[in-house]
Amino acid sequence: MGYSNRQDLSLDRLDSLVYLDCVINEVLRFSPPSIGTLRTLTIDDRLPQSGTQLFKGDQVDIPFHTLARDTRLWSIDPELFYPERFMGEDKNHHPYALIPFGGGHRQCIGQDLARFELKVIAARLMQHVTFGDGGPEVNAGSISTVYEIHENRPTSNIQYSTDCGRMIGFDSKNKGFRNDMQTLAIECSLCEWNDILKNYEDHLQTSHPNPSCEYCGMTCNSTNDLGIHKLNYCDKITICCALKDYGCSTSVIRVQMSEHYRTEQHQIAIITVIRRLFSKSTNDSHERATTMDVDLLSHSTISSSDNTTIQLQEVCQTVDILSDGVSTLSEDAQRLNHESNFLRNLIETLTQDFAALKLSIQEKVTYLDGIKPNQEVFHQDVASLTQQVDDIQFVSYDGTLLWRITNFATDAQSERQTSIYSPLFYSSPTGYKMRARLYLNGDENARHTHISLFFVLMRGEYDAILKFPFNYKVTFCLYDQTPDQRHIIDSFRPDTKSNSFQRPRSEMNVASGIPKFCPLEVIQREGNSYVRDDTLFIKIMVDFGDMPKTILSFALGLNPGFSMNVQQAVIKQETEK
Repeated sequence: MGYSNRQDLSLDRLDSLVYLDCVINEVLRFSPPSIGTLRTLTIDDRLPQSGTQLFKGDQVDIPFHTLARDTRLWSIDPELFYPERFMGEDKNHHPYALIPFGGGHRQCIGQDLARFELKVIAARLMQHVTFGDGGPEVNAGSISTVYEIHENRPTSNIQYSTDCGRMIGFDSKNKGFRNDMQTLAIECSLCEWNDILKNYEDHLQTSHPNPSCEYCGMTCNSTNDLGIHKLNYCDKITICCALKDYGCSTSVIRVQMSEHYRTEQHQIAIITVIRRLFSKSTNDSHERATTMDVDLLSHSTISSSDNTTIQLQEVCQTVDILSDGVSTLSEDAQRLNHESNFLRNLIETLTQDFAALKLSIQEKVTYLDGIKPNQEVFHQDVASLTQQVDDIQFVSYDGTLLWRITNFATDAQSERQTSIYSPLFYSSPTGYKMRARLYLNGDENARHTHISLFFVLMRGEYDAILKFPFNYKVTFCLYDQTPDQRHIIDSFRPDTKSNSFQRPRSEMNVASGIPKFCPLEVIQREGNSYVRDDTLFIKIMVDFGDMPKTILSFALGLNPGFSMNVQQAVIKQETEK
């Protein structure tokens, strides 16, 4: 904030800065000027709570720092820097919990003056200085300064703490300060605006949300960041040489300061500094010699002359060493300049190679994007062929199919698939083309109560010479995988009026069958005999010869390992009986 002639601090105005009092108390509590004090007992005594016996002459340590951090004496966490505690829960703290200036009749008699001076200094700093974050390097504990230039006032400097890296000051955006000091008059250092502190932040956000450096044009996030940028980082700002008082009065751009250090003018200034230091040392020796007794004058003069000669020789040697160092630095600078040029050319070459590589990659990406649709079609074709190969592997041409279903429980619980289709099977090499469809969790009214099993008539190559509607009985059998062989068997005869059993006009007809084939609770029961190793077996059989019901159960119970010829012979024998 800028300087204003209306910024007088009266006693009434200082008394109104209540939050500033809280901040000062919290600073004194958090980091008291003294860690404690000692008192010597003049009589024997005993501590009232612990009963500890104390004797005359004992020294008692009163630790200010420990009292200020004792959780028993503070409602709010004492390890937290929180000035608002003195407005709320800790307003009426124990009188001896905070005694940075001591307590009792021996407490510091100047503490009121010290608090008053601290309050005035803090208020004045808030009026004339912009505080900002010094960045990671400063916060790590190094010393730095933050400044803001005012037209008719000198630059204000603020040091950072070497212990914690935090600024010795307070955030101008703190709510407590804004409330306490909202009537202070200020002027904006970036424009002609002038008003009170209460409106300053709104002005900055409205008129200067992202101030730019007038030297390099860099945009900053705040005026604090702008000040830090000018002080430490702006490469185009002009600064004076640190040896300006010794003859090197050149002002150069910051980015050129390292080159300036190698100039003859700066090296001469260094020699001037050395000579002045040597001259000062000689004058001090001469003054000490003139104050000696007359009897020792001759001896002192000789001794001083010898010392001066020795010191002069040392200085000359130092200057020679510095001159050699300057020559070495100049040679190193030239070498580094050559290396810099080489690296610059190498970077340009690599940049060109990178651009060419990037263009090549873009072309390949475009090519891959072009073949991606074809790749997806290819994957679909592969999946279709894989399915066809799998179907051919289990194909049957005798009107029966033994369907092995794996991962049954897993698929049923996840419900990733509503239904699954069986492999194809045929009534004969030139007969009907068929398959089954299983709903793992039931279909429509049977959903979540039964598994539904349906028969599907497919469009085949020989449909033109086959008889339709399809009217042959279809039997389903869920195998019991234990020796008990309590198979679940159900069958149905097609409805010849249904479209499901007419000659297929599309790839397949609508599935038809038994919606409530088997209750889910039967096959979901732990240890049931129908699902073993997460696998079940279902047999679909189309009866083209009207097999009697008494023989049906016998036929389905035959060992599936027999060939069809053997199974048919056994069934024939059983029928003749």
